[in-house]
Amino acid sequence: MAELILDVKTVPSKYEYGDIIHALNDRSILQSWTEQFCHVKKVGFNSDGLRLHGSLADYFQNTCYNFKFERINRTEIKKTNLKTHAVEIIENIYLDLYLQRRKQHSSHNIFGQNGLEYWYGGHVDYSQKNLDIVWEKIESDLQLAKSDYMMTQPNPRQLQKYLFLSVNDFSDVRGFDLVSHYSNIKYRKWYVVGIEDIVDNMDKVQNIHEIVDIRKIKTFNQAKITKRKFL
Repeated sequence: MAELILDVKTVPSKYEYGDIIHALNDRSILQSWTEQFCHVKKVGFNSDGLRLHGSLADYFQNTCYNFKFERINRTEIKKTNLKTHAVEIIENIYLDLYLQRRKQHSSHNIFGQNGLEYWYGGHVDYSQKNLDIVWEKIESDLQLAKSDYMMTQPNPRQLQKYLFLSVNDFSDVRGFDLVSHYSNIKYRKWYVVGIEDIVDNMDKVQNIHEIVDIRKIKTFNQAKITKRKFL
């Protein structure tokens, strides 16, 4: 379920009451969970200090990244476009030094074994199609259900500070529009939500000390979203 995050608290704020601070559609919420489950830090190292071949991180990057780089020898790299399958051989006389420096970082994403390292790069395609492919692997490896991860997981402080609303899904373009600013002024939002008729206890919602989460109780009607008229 897509979500809107609003500023509705009765405390000094840079935003105005009812402003849409964030708009997260189903795809972007799933993307966030995918990045968490498939992060390289979730994967251990093999005896060569490299990421594990066939891990979730490997599968995710192989599915979503544009390029795969594979070491051929001490100075040559095979660069494969994972979308077009075009192959290019790149020469790098400093390849050993490059890989040595990369491996020193605890969050490196170099896979394979010494002498046969590989890694990914370029644009990351978070299309719904790719996310669905990766989630088949996540569900199989981690015994999770994708349907349980269609909502964000705000912490208590975030639930005190903002109001999270469940809404019907919307496109990426619509989501970008919903959080747009008037004349590129950061804290002047175009879109505002009137929630008085869908929230039972406004005093509790507006209290900065109260933790409020109504997402599983009500689905918000996007017809309540209005566009401001600035002078």
